[in-house]
Amino acid sequence: MAIGWRQPLSFRDALLVNIIICIFCAAAETHTCDHKVPLPTEVIHKVFLKSDRLSKRSSSEHLKIQIEYDSSVEGLDEAKSSLVKDKLLPQAIDYLQKAFRIRRQSGPILLSRRCATNQYLRKRDDPHRYCQGPCANVTKCGPVVVPEQHLQQCRVCSESGKSCGPTGPPDGEGMARADFVLYVSALTTERCGQENIVAYAAYCQLESELDRPIAGYANLCPNMISTQSQEFEGMLSTVKHEIIHALGFSAGLFAFYHDDDGETPNATFCKWSASI
Repeated sequence: MAIGWRQPLSFRDALLVNIIICIFCAAAETHTCDHKVPLPTEVIHKVFLKSDRLSKRSSSEHLKIQIEYDSSVEGLDEAKSSLVKDKLLPQAIDYLQKAFRIRRQSGPILLSRRCATNQYLRKRDDPHRYCQGPCANVTKCGPVVVPEQHLQQCRVCSESGKSCGPTGPPDGEGMARADFVLYVSALTTERCGQENIVAYAAYCQLESELDRPIAGYANLCPNMISTQSQEFEGMLSTVKHEIIHALGFSAGLFAFYHDDDGETPNATFCKWSASI
């Protein structure tokens, strides 16, 4: 399946999306799926990537996912940390990379910085977004702080919007040879307190050409990570399922799907529940 969003779903496509999600729901039926569509303030849209990164008609190749582990994963006991880093996440990512295809891109992914006020401007004929006021001290993807080397340079405008430009450290190195970066954490959060929640995930930044997620997160609830061999397949199915939400199979992105030509047809938008 090729990924490149912004098509209001046809009945066939909507059915396919729901079949995929249902397959993983069935596989992970012993655990609760508590996917929540991210709030608007938690998602950065229209992230500029270099113009040579993407062609709407370029051929599709297997998805490449880069895993970035938060320090909280290292904070787990040795058995759990090893399970997550050496077995659970690598197997889930390997499966999904083989299952999905994507329009081939080149060059590193660089994410946008958050604005301290959550207010920003866009200038005509300029693909970047400019914060009204300073950039935030840290940029998060879900509960994870994004490393400085993954971020674009801060760009700001004066209150009047007349004076705009870059400030602070230059662009970071970014993530080369990746189509999507997944930030993985193991934090005990409020959502982890809900019954049978093993993990949850979502997207946090979308690129500008096809509105496709280029970054997302997955948080594994520490108390629900089991090192018992008989529990592994269930956890693996759950993690696969949650990462699929981060890749874009979420009610919050159905309206942003693109068709095979990278265009947005004037089709009737199918209404779906925000709870999947």
